[in-house]
Amino acid sequence: MTFDKLNHQILGGAVMSTYDLTGQGNVLSLAISQRLTLEDLAEQDFFFSPSFDRQCSLLNLAAQHALGWAKF
Repeated sequence: MTFDKLNHQILGGAVMSTYDLTGQGNVLSLAISQRLTLEDLAEQDFFFSPSFDRQCSLLNLAAQHALGWAKF
């Protein structure tokens, strides 16, 4: 994830996986177009299935890590 160090605005990013991450790319594109900050993305509520997935999304965790809130 690329962001402005002064105001934390998200400027770009990339995801790579053997799984389909189209949804993550769409969220990242939306975050850039809406001028969201790392804080906005770190605290967003994303759909998840408790029996299948984690409560935090990949982008939540990446933003939290960039802010120093979470460790991978």
